[in-house]
Amino acid sequence: MLQDEETLPRVSAYFKEQGYEVFPVNALTGEGLPDLVNRAWYYVENYVPEPEAVDDTVLYEAKPDTDFTITRGDDASFIISGARIEKLVAMTNLEDEQALRRFQKIWSYMDLDRKLKERGCKDGDEVVIGDQRFTFHDL
Repeated sequence: MLQDEETLPRVSAYFKEQGYEVFPVNALTGEGLPDLVNRAWYYVENYVPEPEAVDDTVLYEAKPDTDFTITRGDDASFIISGARIEKLVAMTNLEDEQALRRFQKIWSYMDLDRKLKERGCKDGDEVVIGDQRFTFHDL
């Protein structure tokens, strides 16, 4: 039983304003319990499952790292061609030490040493990318 008779109507009114249904229940006497049970049963009987969630997962696939080709030139040099590697060389200031280190890291990441060796490149051979010529060193 409530000590303050004004509390229940005030709290009930507040929650009804918020859009909730209010079912006052007295745990000692069970007063109000049938209304609550009937309402719960109504929701169980009228339950409509939500539609299956649509899987909006986007699958990204990495491009293969072989977006370049290695061919032999007329002068026995190895020519690496491909838009990505040629753009990288064109945009790299080979006179700048930091830029050169970055280029070497990308060269290593692309595993160009191994791929050149597979094509027969040896220490001292010339490698051409775009308009730049490099001397291959097998370290």
